[in-house]
Amino acid sequence: MIESKSVSIIVKGRVQGVAYRYYTQMKATELNLDGSVKNRMDGTVYICASGHAEPISQLIKWCNQGSPASEVVEVVVEELPLYEIKSTGFTVIR
Repeated sequence: MIESKSVSIIVKGRVQGVAYRYYTQMKATELNLDGSVKNRMDGTVYICASGHAEPISQLIKWCNQGSPASEVVEVVVEELPLYEIKSTGFTVIR
């Protein structure tokens, strides 16, 4: 049985104005994850992702590196109650 999970990820550092959201969307789509990414008023990026456990782990690892121009200082991950997403894909929230 393949384990599924949902997580929230907060990325801190220089992550706004460096295409972090769009690179996150590309990576999450490549990993076949559902969810969204958005900038927050405090300068962080918030990601909510759902899918199989291994691709979620790969996304978290990628978040620590980020887009080419970003400078990630910290990644905070919290597991969320698993919720059913009906293949909505991964979106950028503006």
